[in-house]
Amino acid sequence: MVVTMIPSAIVMIQKTVALLFAAILSISGLTRDVEIRSDALVVPIRFAPSCAFGGIAFVTDSLLTTDLVNHEIGHIRQEAILGVFYLPLIALPSITWNLLTRADVLQSDTYYDRWPENWADELGGVKR
Repeated sequence: MVVTMIPSAIVMIQKTVALLFAAILSISGLTRDVEIRSDALVVPIRFAPSCAFGGIAFVTDSLLTTDLVNHEIGHIRQEAILGVFYLPLIALPSITWNLLTRADVLQSDTYYDRWPENWADELGGVKR
C-alpha cells in the first residue's frame, strides 16, 4: 500500500511546490494577471525561460504568445499523462536542451523539433 502512495505523494509535492512558487512570485511582484487557460493555470513571469510543472505554466511575459502558452500547456498535459515520471522523462531533457541551445551547442531553430518539445507542441495544439 505504501508503494502505491509514493507516486501520488510525489505528484502532490510537485503541485505544492508550483503553487508556493506562484504565490511567492505574486507576493514579490514578479508576476501579473494570472490566467486560467484550457487545463492549466498560466502565470506570466518577468524573468527566466518559461517552464511548466505542478499543473502551472510559468510563461515569460515578454514572450507571452498563444503558441508559447499552448506549448507550456502541452507540458502540463505531459505531466498529467506521465505523473511521477514527468520530471526525469520530460523536465530534465527539456531543461538540458534549453541550456544547450542557449549556450549555442545546439541550433535554436531545431529546438521545437526535438523530443519532448515536439510532443508538448502536439499536445498543446501548436503548429510550427
